[in-house]
Amino acid sequence: MNNEVTARGALAHLLDGLEHIRNRLRSPAVQRVAFLCAAVVFGGGVIISLRASPDLLAKLKPMPVLLLTFVFAPILIVLNTLLLLATCKIAAAKMSLINGLKLSILSSAANYLPLPGGPALRIVAMAESGATLKNASLANIAAALLWFGVTFLHAGFWAFPSGSMLFIFLLAIGLTAFVAGISLTRLISKNFFDMIVLTVISLLTAICYATGFWFALRLIGFDGGFAQAVIISIAGVIGAAASFAPAGLGVRELAAAYVASLVATAPALGFLASAMLQVVTIAPLVFAAIILSLNSRPREAKTSAAMNH
Repeated sequence: MNNEVTARGALAHLLDGLEHIRNRLRSPAVQRVAFLCAAVVFGGGVIISLRASPDLLAKLKPMPVLLLTFVFAPILIVLNTLLLLATCKIAAAKMSLINGLKLSILSSAANYLPLPGGPALRIVAMAESGATLKNASLANIAAALLWFGVTFLHAGFWAFPSGSMLFIFLLAIGLTAFVAGISLTRLISKNFFDMIVLTVISLLTAICYATGFWFALRLIGFDGGFAQAVIISIAGVIGAAASFAPAGLGVRELAAAYVASLVATAPALGFLASAMLQVVTIAPLVFAAIILSLNSRPREAKTSAAMNH
């Protein structure tokens, strides 16, 4: 009985905290500061990535890099936003496209902290948008498992022709994560269509990242096949899972180097391609964060002034 009272009291304090956060996030001034901070964080991420790979710039030509930056990266941002909105649907949270985009950018910035800041921000935002704290938490875990599972299954599909043990390894991990994600999703939502949408967007995200990884590898001298690039690209989800490192910085690159060695590719190529994608995906987010901060006008003040007139 005492444990139940204590648990209820802790939950009440947590909900009070979420209410306080919600009220603070409604302030236009807070939104502007938050997005400016996001721009600073992403800018720092660019510097860290370039310092981690000092030879990166010497290997690149401007035009292909611009294509990666302004074509691949925006598509990935859109897919990540759609993935977030699909997760909201599973959790029964109502969120508009523009709010989803803002949350996607802010949570990506929070991932550059040595804490699981991105998931925490998403859970708070979903709770603010109508989901229960339990459903918001479970939906984020389910979405992460589905994304992880689908990425490994996609890589396993491309590894199948080789008939190697790597195919079995990728398939086993992918199926385990995928089944766990589906099971969690079914606990939250009985809507089969929403689950399919979440899975399809996860697959599109995996395909997009793998394609970008292949293109990045080609820019730095890779002459292998697309299948090798897809398999190396699993480093992206490995880095994302390493929440102890800011945005998986270093972990993603090391994972890419190791996986590259498993598919007859120079580890240095895997490392540099991963670092390059890190840079080109951060740069547009810096720009988007600045634009959103400038567009976060104090509407409440304008509305108040209009009412006074």
